[in-house]
Amino acid sequence: MVNALVAAGAVCIDLIGEYWQIVPPLLFGYSGTISQSAIILTPGIYTPKTTGQMAYDSDVSVGGQIYQVGVKIETDPVAFSSVVAPPGGGGCVGTLTQQVICNASLFSPRHGVAIGQSSFAGALQNSLFKRKVPIALRTAQDIKDCLSLIQGVAGVQCVGYQGESIPRIDLLIGTAGGGSNTAAGGAGTQSLVGVP
Repeated sequence: MVNALVAAGAVCIDLIGEYWQIVPPLLFGYSGTISQSAIILTPGIYTPKTTGQMAYDSDVSVGGQIYQVGVKIETDPVAFSSVVAPPGGGGCVGTLTQQVICNASLFSPRHGVAIGQSSFAGALQNSLFKRKVPIALRTAQDIKDCLSLIQGVAGVQCVGYQGESIPRIDLLIGTAGGGSNTAAGGAGTQSLVGVP
């Protein structure tokens, strides 16, 4: 893909992932019921976060290369964070490690977006609740499984999706004219619908 663009005269190439403001559950085959309730948050300004690096399978991984990508997920509400990033691993992000050195910061990893209403105990009015959830694995089924987990949390009313984005992907994977990774030119991004 990148090699073909360079051959056609492209100089700078950015990978911009597909974007769905709201992913229709029936159309894309992920499960979940639409919650009419609000997510109850703990009052306060500061919310603790679960942090670490996830083993991220990039859309442009070649030869099974896995990247370490930084993750921060607010722990409140626990009903949400324990589903998408459970303490023992799994969920959408897998097992988080505390390695802080080799972080692939050039990636904007693919992620689901939880959208719903939030409230504080005793509050008279609800507010918008919107959280990004990084998705570590790249197959269409892994993405759908994560969207199902997000949609299944009480208070989440709809789910969005943003595919992986990488500025200047031509520098990352190389080109036939000068890069060392000529095999990567055929690598495609994984679409939510399973069509690279």
